[in-house]
This record gives sequence, structure tokens and C-alpha cells, in this order.
Amino acid sequence: MKKLLIGASLSALLLTAGVASAASMKIGVLNMHNLMQKSPQAVKIRSEIKAKFGPKEQQIQALVVTLKKQTSDLYKNGAVMSASKRATLKQQITKNHQQLQMLQEHFSIEANTAQRKAFAGFLTLINKDVKQVAMKDGYNLIMLNNGIPYYQPQFDVTNEVLALMKKQVS
Repeated sequence: MKKLLIGASLSALLLTAGVASAASMKIGVLNMHNLMQKSPQAVKIRSEIKAKFGPKEQQIQALVVTLKKQTSDLYKNGAVMSASKRATLKQQITKNHQQLQMLQEHFSIEANTAQRKAFAGFLTLINKDVKQVAMKDGYNLIMLNNGIPYYQPQFDVTNEVLALMKKQVS
């Protein structure tokens, strides 16, 4: 009985120390979505990717328009077309559809790869800046707001990190 009482007392003491320690922690919350939308580095990355892949995207959109027009033409006029003209149009539609699928697949792979590479460096920068804000302001923990259903605005450090990122561009 004496061992149980000592064990319970020790547990209560450790629990009290843990609660007191947790009460003195400084916690911050970071809104990654805002950083991805508002930081000049992210805006620059998005514009570079758009400039690089915009022409391919326009080519794909033009092929989609052509394919829709051809399909519509076959649907509307297929019954009155000659057999050879209808067969030629069907072949063109099939060829364009295959080309569209190939272009879309290549575009998707290339654009996603470029975006991942570009944003990997950006995430490294964010981590560096978050650590700098944490050290400067004495935060023990900074969490992403994605899994947090509610937090008070005074815990949000997003604007501080964003200001630091904007300074680096200037």
C-alpha cells in the first residue's frame, strides 16, 4: 500500500510539473495557404511555370476545340456525309483524340515535376523563415493550421513570416 501511495504521489507531481511546463510554452500557428498565395516567391514561381507551360496548355486547348468541332460535325452531318468522308472524319477524330491524350499526359507530368522542384526550394525557404521567427520571438512550437479547427488570432505567425519573405525579395 505504501508503494502504491508513493507511486501515485510521484505521478501527481510529474503531471503537475508537465502542466506547468505546458502553460509556459509559446505556440504559434502558420497558415501555409496564405503563404503560398501571397508571398512574392510563390507568385514568381507560379508566373514562371505559367510562362513555361502556357504555350503547351494553349496547344492542348486548341486541340480540344478542334476535336469538339469535329465530333459535332460528325454528329450533325454524319448521316448525310459520303461514306469515305465520314470514315476520314472518324479517323481524324481518333487521331486527334490519341494526340490529345498523349499531350495531356506529357503536359501533366512535365508541369507537375517542374512545380514540385520549384516549390521544394520554396518550402526550404519557408522552413528557414519560420525558424527565424520562432527564435526571434521565443516560440517553442509553430504548427500548420491545416489540422487545427480553431485557434485565436494572436497565435497566427503567418504575417510575420510573410513580412520576412517580402524583405528577402526587396
